[in-house]
Amino acid sequence: MYLDRVLMDRRPMPFRLARSRIGRSPPIFSAVPKVSFCTCISLNNLIDEFSPAAGYKAVVLTVDAPMFGRRLDDLRNGFSVPPGFSFPNLSAQTQSGSGGLGGGIPDLSFDTTATWEEKIAWMKSQTDLEIWVKGVTSPLDAQIAIEQGVDGIIISNHGGRQLDTTPATIDILREIAPIAKGKTRIAIDGGFRRGSDIFKAVALGADFVFVGRIAIWGLAYDGSNGVGLALDLLINEFKLCMGLAGCSKISDITPAHLSILNAKGVLESVY
Repeated sequence: MYLDRVLMDRRPMPFRLARSRIGRSPPIFSAVPKVSFCTCISLNNLIDEFSPAAGYKAVVLTVDAPMFGRRLDDLRNGFSVPPGFSFPNLSAQTQSGSGGLGGGIPDLSFDTTATWEEKIAWMKSQTDLEIWVKGVTSPLDAQIAIEQGVDGIIISNHGGRQLDTTPATIDILREIAPIAKGKTRIAIDGGFRRGSDIFKAVALGADFVFVGRIAIWGLAYDGSNGVGLALDLLINEFKLCMGLAGCSKISDITPAHLSILNAKGVLESVY
């Protein structure tokens, strides 16, 4: 069962679908035609096959992976593809080579030469979809994204898997929100496990919060019912946190609802 289908059967919501997963002929379009999709693609991938008619609302450009990180947990755990597994959705992209990085899979290779000015302008010339940028982790990059006219940014550190010791995204949000709020939409992912976590992100300026592992854990627990349970828990926890904080609507949530415990063990204002 596709996690995508399970999520969409539950309720309409923004959903990012990785370009490397769907291949050239995404089977999911006919399954869930009414869903708004965002698609994550590498900098050097073509986007002409994505259109509003296919259900997409935006193209999300992944910018924090110019090369593949050294994922120590994967190495320690011996993570690999089991023998006999195949990937029909990637077959059209892998027929031309052996599958080495940068060698036989040109559509999935990393582009280390890309620039903001070149790629954003090119994407705008290729599609009428919204252009979002995922992997923003510094105020400077947020400012550049705004200057390039993107429709939204996603604060993300790739789950900490690309570059070790990167700051938590919630801390990065505190630096970026004052620069980006009101100029472009702000989304965030990474480490959100409770509804109260989402409340904190909204209070700090996020317009959207993406989660991934929560839904996957729910799927592993009890299939589609587990996914629904996981999402309902987040939603209910968020609403409960709003109520206990005295917020009757989203716009009531502000940084004034948060405090930070400083190095001296004293609570202080967020800003």
